[in-house]
Amino acid sequence: MTWRVYYDDGSTYAGPVELAPCDGVMVVIQHDAVVGVERLYYKHFYAWSTEHQRWLGLGDQRAPGDGHWGLHDYLRQPGWKKLIAGRTVPYEVFTAILDRAQRDPDFAGKNAILPTEEGAPR
Repeated sequence: MTWRVYYDDGSTYAGPVELAPCDGVMVVIQHDAVVGVERLYYKHFYAWSTEHQRWLGLGDQRAPGDGHWGLHDYLRQPGWKKLIAGRTVPYEVFTAILDRAQRDPDFAGKNAILPTEEGAPR
């Protein structure tokens, strides 16, 4: 398993990309060669990169290509697409799900934070 998606109802998904539920995404975790594990959250959308075989976070303007321009750029590229969307929930719900994701035993070994990753929530 190289990635897992955590949803607002407490469920998770790690099956075929094309069957990933589209709404209610809270956290995407995935293995990363540089930092061990990448955690994506606080994003409006998560797009599957067939080129890199990983999820990309889109929607908050913190990284080049991010935000709505990044979303439109992704959708205009040729080829198959998969887009899943985040949802706003009460802070307590989000932090409980993020805590589960951070303790996921299949994704231990995080050793740094990528420039495109969020820091710990306040």
